[in-house]
Amino acid sequence: MDCIPLQLDCNLCAIVSNSGQMVGQKVGNEIDQSSCIWRMNNAPTKGYEEDVGRMTMIRVVSHTSVPLLLKNPDYFFKEANTTIYVIWGPFRNMRKDGNGIVYNMLKKTVDIYPNAQIYVTTEKRMSYCDGVFKKETGKDSLVPFIPLFAFSFPKVCFEANARHHIIFIHKYFSIYL
Repeated sequence: MDCIPLQLDCNLCAIVSNSGQMVGQKVGNEIDQSSCIWRMNNAPTKGYEEDVGRMTMIRVVSHTSVPLLLKNPDYFFKEANTTIYVIWGPFRNMRKDGNGIVYNMLKKTVDIYPNAQIYVTTEKRMSYCDGVFKKETGKDSLVPFIPLFAFSFPKVCFEANARHHIIFIHKYFSIYL
């Protein structure tokens, strides 16, 4: 997989939690009006369209959830799927030297689905995100049971990119730390 930075042009972003937290919210149409719709891990939309919308531009996926995507690869990575996947995790799982277990799984996936748009975070970006998380929450994101995604990983880590800034983000979930 090549090292190409992800660049987006978004006027309005919706960051949507999994559908279990969204049941009954009936904000699907509002979400679908956004130019960039971010979803977490393998959160479903089918059957929950009224609450979470139909569209997905980006899925931010934890290294621990990659195996869940790979249980149904045709659904997530088939030719017609235009979703961008941003995979994040610790360096030990993402390293490109053949010893990164998650990176290796993703490499095989790209070999099978060459049109899949899969991006992985760099060690430098993960270090930056860990620092921002600690500064904002006072908690170490590396401590077990403190899920980094609960602090809106995409907003913290990707909004900071100087080449791309998000004008408005509406998060469709609550943060519990």
